[in-house]
Formats: sequence, C-alpha cells, structure tokens
Amino acid sequence: MARALRESLTQAEGEEVTAAGRDFSGRSWIRMSLTRKTAAFFAEQFQSIQSIHPPLRSPVFATSSKLPLVSGGPPLPPPTSANLPAVAIVDSGVPRGHAILSGYRRGEFRHPAAGDTVTNDHPARVASRVVFGDVDASRSGYVPPPGQCQFLDVVVPAFAERIGEVPVIELDDKAIQEVIGDVARNYPDVRVFDFSFGSYQPLGRLDDVHRRERLVELQDLDNFIFANDVLVVVAAGNSPLGAIPNQPYPGHIDELDWGLGAWACGFNTLVVGSHVGQPHPDGLAGNAGWPSPFTRIGPGLANAPVPGFSASGGDSTKDYGYQSPLGVWTCGRDGLWEDAVGTSFAAPIVAREAAILLQQLQRQCAPGVPCFASTARAFLSLVARPAGKQPFPPLVRDLARRTLGQGLPRADRLLHPDGSNAVLVWQGTLEDPTAVARIRVPVPPGWLATANQPSLRVVCAWNTPVSAAAPEVWASRHVTMHLKPTLGADTIRGKGKSHRTYPLIDRVWRLTSAESDQPDSALSSAEWVIELFYEDVGPYPTTLLVTPQQRVSLVMELFDDSNDPVSPQEELQKLPIANTMIRLAGVPRQIQVPVRIRV
Repeated sequence: MARALRESLTQAEGEEVTAAGRDFSGRSWIRMSLTRKTAAFFAEQFQSIQSIHPPLRSPVFATSSKLPLVSGGPPLPPPTSANLPAVAIVDSGVPRGHAILSGYRRGEFRHPAAGDTVTNDHPARVASRVVFGDVDASRSGYVPPPGQCQFLDVVVPAFAERIGEVPVIELDDKAIQEVIGDVARNYPDVRVFDFSFGSYQPLGRLDDVHRRERLVELQDLDNFIFANDVLVVVAAGNSPLGAIPNQPYPGHIDELDWGLGAWACGFNTLVVGSHVGQPHPDGLAGNAGWPSPFTRIGPGLANAPVPGFSASGGDSTKDYGYQSPLGVWTCGRDGLWEDAVGTSFAAPIVAREAAILLQQLQRQCAPGVPCFASTARAFLSLVARPAGKQPFPPLVRDLARRTLGQGLPRADRLLHPDGSNAVLVWQGTLEDPTAVARIRVPVPPGWLATANQPSLRVVCAWNTPVSAAAPEVWASRHVTMHLKPTLGADTIRGKGKSHRTYPLIDRVWRLTSAESDQPDSALSSAEWVIELFYEDVGPYPTTLLVTPQQRVSLVMELFDDSNDPVSPQEELQKLPIANTMIRLAGVPRQIQVPVRIRV
C-alpha cells in the first residue's frame, strides 16, 4: 500500500512522503504532503484507506500571566541523591544547561524528528513543578528547597502555530505514540509519564473523521498503559483564552466548549483538573479549592468519572483572562520563576506524588516483582482529599465533582502513616475470566467489639484493555468485588462509587450487624474475605493481541467512623496473620529488549 501511494504521487510542487509508521494497535499510517486533487484521487481509488485527515497535533496547555512576576535566584547545586524517583515529561524539551533543573535531569530521550532548539518555556515550567512541587517563589532571590523528583526529558517534534490571535506550540501526536514505547523499553525504572498537553477542541465538537481518529489515539494510549503497566498523568485541559461561557461560573457545568478533549477521556490514565491554590480578590473563583474557571469539565467516555484528581493551577480574572498573581509558580527556560496559569501545572503535581508513591511501594515488593501501576492508582484514590474549606457550598458542588474528582493525592500518607486507622495493600493477577481471587482481610474481633462505627473502605483498581469500536462502553473488561465475613457467608452490601465499565471501585462497609443485615456471630470472624473476578464487557481491539491475565489491586482502610474513634492498629498487630503482611506479591517483570541504534 505504501509503495502504491508513493508511486501515485504527481510531480506537483511539494507533494512528498514525509513519514510512515505503525500505531500501537497495529494500524499503518503514512504522512504525506498532497494537493487536493491527489487527496481526492486516493480517497476514490484506494478503498482500504480508513481516513484522510490533516496531521493530528496536540497543543501544550499553559498561559503566562499578562503582567509576569519573576523572581531570580542563584543556580542550585546538583541534587545530593541520584535515587530520586523520576517522571517522564513528554514535551518539546528542557534546556540541557538549565540553571535550576539540570541537576535533576534523569536523562533525555529525543524523537529523531525533534529539533535541537528549545523554543518555549512550557517544558521547563512543567519540570519545575515535578521537581519542586507547589512552591511560593514570590520573594526576590527565591531559592527552592531540594527537589524530591527527577525528570526524564522526552522530546517530541513541536510546531509553532496560531489559534486566532494566540500563538501556541503543538506536539506531533504520532511522535508521542512512538516515543513513549521506546521510553518504556529503555527506561524500565521510569514508570510515570506526564502529558501536560491536549486538544483545544472538545471531543463533542469534532467531526466524525477527527473524532474517530482521536478515539483510536486514545485507544492506543489506554492499551499501551495496560500492556506496559505504567502510569500516565494527563492534564484535563484549558478552555480557550478569553472564552466566556453562556452561563457564568460556576453555572457553566454543561457548556460544550468546556468539555474534555480526547486525551483526557481515557480509562487507564490519571486525569487531573485544576483548582485555585491561593485565592486573590481579582480572581473569578476567589476561593481556595474551588475549580479553576478554565479547567475542563467531565465526564469522560461512557459517562466515566473523570477527571479523577486535581491540583492547584491558578484562577482567571473576572473577564476570563489571565494575569498575575492568579497563577502558580513555575521556572522557565531562563531559570526565572514566573507566575503562570493552566492545568499543565496541576498534572505534574499529581505525577510527582505518583512517582514518589511508586518508589516507596516498590520497596515492599519481593525481589524482581514490580509494584503494579494500579496499586499506586488505588492508593492515590484512597488518600486524595479536596483542597480548601469543605464541604463545598451547593453553588459549586456539582462543578467540583465533575472537575476535581477525589481531590489532591499525597504520598505522605504512606511515608507518615496515620495511627488512627490501618491501611492494607494487596495486588494480584487473575489468569482469565474463570479465575476467582479470594483475599483474606484481617479484621480484629477485639476492635469490632470496642469501636463505635467500625468501617472498612476498599479501593479496587485495575487497567483494562479498551476498544474504540465501542466508545459507549470503551472498556473490554470489568472487575467485580464482593466482601464476605467468612468464605461461605453471603455478600455484604456496601456504599460508594462504582461505574459499569470504568476500572475503579471505591466502596465503604459498616461492619455492624445493624448495617450489614448479618448476625453478630457472622461478623466476629478475624479474617474476612474479598472475592475478585473479571468478565468481558466489551469488544477487544481486532488488531491487538491481548493477554487474558488481568492485574488487580486493592487498598483497604480499617477505621472507626465516629467522633471518638478507636484505632484498629493494636488489635491488628496481635493477629497471627500480621507477621505475613510484609511483601506485595505479583508476577516478575519481563525483561524487554532495548532499542538498538546502529550507525
């Protein structure tokens, strides 16, 4: 096919083949410069061509303040530890000799078509948020604290474009798909990717051809995550600069132009919305923790509950513009700290927490066994909390639910456990749809007898294969979870969040006879049972070979949900099973063949 297309090109000026490749799902693609006449000829004569469309590109999401606040400082010494967790930042490249960030560079992976010149501030700003987090650089001569993360600079081709009067930088989508696979093979220790880019057009605004192609891209990303067991953190995206909704904030919840773009609609990705960190009188939202007026609004495909997390990304002016000091602090390519606004700077906050958490959880795994990406996802969902004063007032409650998800997750919960409760972590593999996993959950009878409101919260997470052929379902598999006080007892009903196909279950049970309709004798067992199995709920991609094995993760929290809580820790440590709960099990990681470059 490629040869036939190439031979059919005319001698018209500019007609040429510029690139070719194969998507993760197996589809072949060719990038060509064509005249309208040749494009029409191809559409008529080559029936196997699925679509002809302009290049698919993704603009980076960031806006500098109109009146920038900058704060200079001396270069930082190199970090003292080379063992910091790393986040792969997929963008147009951070300057190699950056005065502040160069000491935290894990390495660089550059797409062959990417240029050598860094043309914008966006990658450095994102990297500064990954390395240093959400800092306050307002004072002159600010010097940041030691960084907690490294970054892998994943450089893809970038193009300077204009959207109306606004200059933007766009990334080559095909290059993004190619390079993340190479990174996964060459850097097996880097398992968190930051995607601080997206689409200006919401999925609901696209025509049929572009919508289909964007869904295939998203399918490839979700299936890449499933196959490689990585975490991909995606910015929810920004509304167009200066766009004013028909219904004023926060009543714009159903405005189509604030809908999610394709990259932010996935099931296996961690989609991050933006909230206001430091409120300001000139801001439109004006309250800490409220959704940023520019952040995109869910749900995702199949009415899925995305975005799932949030972090600070700034506020808008009352006319939906951007100016200082409404943003968050970032470090540009010149080493100066600048106030900037966007969901681009919320996503790296969640990415760094995920990387820190994965590194800590990996230390609890048996040698050669990786911590599942879904285990980190489940833990982040358990510990995430909304920012600002809670609960949200009714005026903003629905908007917060559809933009901020569970809230801001923090890895500190693992580093500094809360003694008032007990958190248990499990991960395992279901071999096929006929397999059933039964997990023993130690619930101390002594604690059940003394706690006022003994409760169990369980977050179950997994990555699922997906198929763009069924966007109304999207997932190919779904896991079912049952809780029983003993192996032969009836299932206890819980309360919480679940979706018919989305790969996350968050449920809470009250472990009392009054709440569970179980007799006290049934609830006195020291080892309860959770049963897990999966079933096929949608089609599989026709061109992709999908393993029947399914990784599943549980994070369980025992707590007393009362005003005078009783901690389960002491009673839990007395149980004989407690001595065995020291390692996360799993399947050893297969060694992938690295990329070989021959000159």
